[in-house]
Amino acid sequence: MPKPRQPKRRTLSDQPGATAPLDGEDLIQRIGLRWSALAAAIATALFFWLWQFLDYSLVRSEVLMLVFSPEIWIGEWFGSNDPSATVSLLDRGPILLTALLIVVASLGPGSLLVTLLTKKGSLDKLEHITLSIGAGLNLASLYVLAVGLIPGSLHQPWWIWLGVLFGLLTLPAMIYQLIRPGEAPPATGEDDQPPAAKAAWSERSAGWIIGLLSLPYLFGGMLPPWDFDVREYHLQAPKEWLQRGQIDFLPHNIYANMPLGAEVQAITATTILGGGDGAWWLGGLTAKTLMSLFAPLTAVLLWCIGRRSQLPKVGLVAAVCYLSLPWVAHVSLSGLNDAALGYYLLATWWVWHKSETGDWRALILSGFFAGAASAIKYPALIFVVLPLFVETLMRKLGLRGTNRTSTFRLNRFGHAAMGLLLLLIGLFAGGSLWYVKNKVQTGNPFYPLLAKSLGGETRTPEKDARWVKAHAVPQDEQGRRFTLAQLYGGLSQFMFRGANASPLLLPLLLLGCWSIVRQWLWHAPEQGPSLRFPLLAIGVFSFALAAWFLVTHRLERFLVPTLPLAALLAGYGYAYAKEQAGPLIARSFLFVGLVYSLIFTLGTWGVADPRWFVALQHLRSDPLHTDERNPQPQRLSPAERWINDYVAIDEGVLLVGGARVWDLPGQPQRTNIFYNTCFDDCLFTNWTADKQPEEQRAAFEERGVRYVSVDWSELRRYLSPGNYGYDPRFSAKQIDKLVADRVLKEEVRLGPDTQWKDKKRPRPPQQIYRVLTSAEATAAAAAARAGQKAATKNIKPTPTAAPPTSANQSKKSG
Repeated sequence: MPKPRQPKRRTLSDQPGATAPLDGEDLIQRIGLRWSALAAAIATALFFWLWQFLDYSLVRSEVLMLVFSPEIWIGEWFGSNDPSATVSLLDRGPILLTALLIVVASLGPGSLLVTLLTKKGSLDKLEHITLSIGAGLNLASLYVLAVGLIPGSLHQPWWIWLGVLFGLLTLPAMIYQLIRPGEAPPATGEDDQPPAAKAAWSERSAGWIIGLLSLPYLFGGMLPPWDFDVREYHLQAPKEWLQRGQIDFLPHNIYANMPLGAEVQAITATTILGGGDGAWWLGGLTAKTLMSLFAPLTAVLLWCIGRRSQLPKVGLVAAVCYLSLPWVAHVSLSGLNDAALGYYLLATWWVWHKSETGDWRALILSGFFAGAASAIKYPALIFVVLPLFVETLMRKLGLRGTNRTSTFRLNRFGHAAMGLLLLLIGLFAGGSLWYVKNKVQTGNPFYPLLAKSLGGETRTPEKDARWVKAHAVPQDEQGRRFTLAQLYGGLSQFMFRGANASPLLLPLLLLGCWSIVRQWLWHAPEQGPSLRFPLLAIGVFSFALAAWFLVTHRLERFLVPTLPLAALLAGYGYAYAKEQAGPLIARSFLFVGLVYSLIFTLGTWGVADPRWFVALQHLRSDPLHTDERNPQPQRLSPAERWINDYVAIDEGVLLVGGARVWDLPGQPQRTNIFYNTCFDDCLFTNWTADKQPEEQRAAFEERGVRYVSVDWSELRRYLSPGNYGYDPRFSAKQIDKLVADRVLKEEVRLGPDTQWKDKKRPRPPQQIYRVLTSAEATAAAAAARAGQKAATKNIKPTPTAAPPTSANQSKKSG
């Protein structure tokens, strides 16, 4: 029975005309504090943590001081430190319109799928829209993959336009969901009906807050990428597939043969934008923008989940906390797909939670979202698919959950088998095509993983050994892999010591877990429906931490997909702190943490490029900064800038060591930039090893390669102790041999010379060679002989004019 309401204590101030002063307890409550030992402990812990966090490094203290100098971080948006920068917003128009068209065309199919696979009235309109966008984008990605597997299909734009047209024709399904009369969900508890009347802020105000915090993800998502992986394969693979006309196996890029479900939107965007050198570049930025917007989409879903709890501000605080996390901003603005995986992880478990009410169709939709997660990257198989199937099996067998039984029944096997079958149907529909593609093209559905057991195209024992060593669970100095010190070090780096740590996450997360477990101990889940999903979130988050520590190479970024669950639990932690320590303490802590996180994200280079309003053409060309008094970070390496400035669009380039290829000029239907990753065969060695000079020259000419760019700094990094390694067949002597044989001629040295591994010949960081034609080689040989002959006669030779180089003839404009 509910406790009887206590009568309000009557004071002198309650009497008409009385103005008696408040006593101490009333005054403390009026200013938003609580008077108890627990309140004092929570307040002390929160602000001690905040002080420790901000005092950990000088950079953090300086970031917080920027609140008093807004002209500094706002000036970064306009490139105030770059005198040559120009401001432009109109050049973002094609990106915005193309991204909007892709989202709108995805809404219809996604809405149809969500409507078919959920119980009527189980989702409100905002939940329906949020889930429809995610489902629709995955359907669009699968369509591009299915079409792209047909040889030559990507050179025929009508295939992509057909999919866009179909999506637009199904849009009325989404419109109907928006205009139909709302139906109140079945009143089975607070978990099923959001307490909107109790919310301190209206939904409109909350929407404005989430919308404003989403703007950095929109503006930053449209900027050119800096991240190595993004330029090596996240955006480069779709670009190459477009050039080759189909989604096929790329033997020189091991990463491009993994699932890239979020990245293939670049193919759709490039097709919509048309041909030309700028289409693939703007198309890649459109895909990067769509990946960045998965973070706001996740925040909206967190808000929807929180609205169904007994605590009205849980969802809003969770959404705000999630968008403010520097790790989320970093991966989203860099063009990485971890935030997209985080969205599908959250959607998977939220829809699965709906199936607990007996909606068997929700299991299929949950499996579909899990398949969408596995279509983004392999870690989803561990973080999403595995726990989903295990939890479903245990629930259906009656070992866990509301249907838990003390006696085992044989008929539970049928329920378990049916539940797993429904999940499998959704899983295969949502992402299996990527694995079928790999099986057909490489012989290994998980290429390049498990190559020792499953094999795989181009995989050799030496390559696989280097791959396994680079991605194995790391060891400490004593050779141990699993110690408490390693666990503490990894988690503290992610939560506290790392540059992308947040002052909000860890304390609120711990408070949230404590408050939920505390309530669960006093009230069984059957009696408190609102506890079911947060308890599930604690379990999934804990499993992900354990899996990250036990089976991965502990890359911090692999924990980012779990941050939606952590943010939701942090929302519960804020509600608990507000209840126990008072609104003033909770709001003050939240305010200071948000100020730090937002300034670090919005106005510094700590997370990503903050030049939101600088012209895209300026950011693309990345002019060289020569002012030593005002050094600026450079996006392009000297070799990449030289290639963009001096190599014609119809001239090919072979990269040795370098693999950041996406920014280099590309032809619409022809590969003109050749490269390999450190885990693949060195193409230079493949083309030149054990061949005569004329055969080597022919190998370059038949591929249209005019220049060879050698990145000695990258090779030095790969070959350093403990690093990835490189093709053992390659050596610097091979380059020198081709120069001596007049197959190559040094064109330019970029950077000061440093000692190479052989310590005999210094090498610059980067070096460009020109491939000599037979005529040029003959002329060079004749000039060399003439010089030698003149030297023997002690006669000064007549200078011979060097043959014109294409670098001097074909400098590109723009």
